[in-house]
Amino acid sequence: MATRIKEVMTKNVRLADPKMSLKECANAMREDNIGMMPVSDDGRLVGTITDRDITLNGTAKGLDPNNTRVAQAMTEGVEYVFDEDTVDEAARVMADRQVRRLAVLNAQKELVGMIATADLATHVRSSGPVDEAVRGVSQG
Repeated sequence: MATRIKEVMTKNVRLADPKMSLKECANAMREDNIGMMPVSDDGRLVGTITDRDITLNGTAKGLDPNNTRVAQAMTEGVEYVFDEDTVDEAARVMADRQVRRLAVLNAQKELVGMIATADLATHVRSSGPVDEAVRGVSQG
């Protein structure tokens, strides 16, 4: 039987607020040892922010991380899969969209977790779509 995303995803995802400063966001990422946070505005997912977004869209542009808001540096829109989808489906979406992380939604379209290429590599010992996704995204 195929492995479902809900079996391997990371639960209890920390969210960023679009109004928080880049410094607050970076500190939260450091505390949780994560490189990406979904951005939620009044309970609605509006984008994602990565450590790379903070660097390229904030620091590298000379913006003050204390006064620059997440909304100014985040990537709008969220790539996602559903918790009942298979790990192979998550791998396909990652490979197709060239992303390393996906939000995981339940049937009511509520955020219930995140899945990353590391989750695929750690939890699934398979060939085919999963291996291709991990290789393809890592090279891209």
